[in-house]
Amino acid sequence: MSHAFIMCRWIICFAFLIAVIGKLRGRKSFREFAESLDGWTGLRLSESARTSLALAVIVGEIFIVALTVFDRSAFFGMLLAIGVLLFFTLATAISVRAGRRILCNCFGRGVRDVSTVHFVRNGILLVTSGVGAAGGSLVTSSVLPLVLALVIAIAISRIEDIGYLFG
Repeated sequence: MSHAFIMCRWIICFAFLIAVIGKLRGRKSFREFAESLDGWTGLRLSESARTSLALAVIVGEIFIVALTVFDRSAFFGMLLAIGVLLFFTLATAISVRAGRRILCNCFGRGVRDVSTVHFVRNGILLVTSGVGAAGGSLVTSSVLPLVLALVIAIAISRIEDIGYLFG
């Protein structure tokens, strides 16, 4: 079993876990995430519609985490991650092209305007999901892939800050 496949699965698991925790860490974080969804729809959503959509996204992310943890369901978790990432990447591109202001609160810590960094991050996560889906079992005798995956997932969740340092 290749450590690369194992790391890809854990990167996706940890990245989506960080996203869920960030969105659910408090009322303010959840509200900011829910409000950021207006830009993707191009509509001014009602409070209940916005809350429902935000909860649906979070439930999808929880499913990704849960599915990628277990060997028998990891492949399906990776496919779900690919679907979610493709949806948000395409919705973001369409919205930006239409001239709408899109705010990112993907990891639940402060709302920022979507930039090229977000497309790069999503591209990295899409490739990682694809590689993870392509093969491998989560079972390994080494802790190294798990630790490296956690470090990479944290870096991905902070990519805006990293981009700011070099921008």
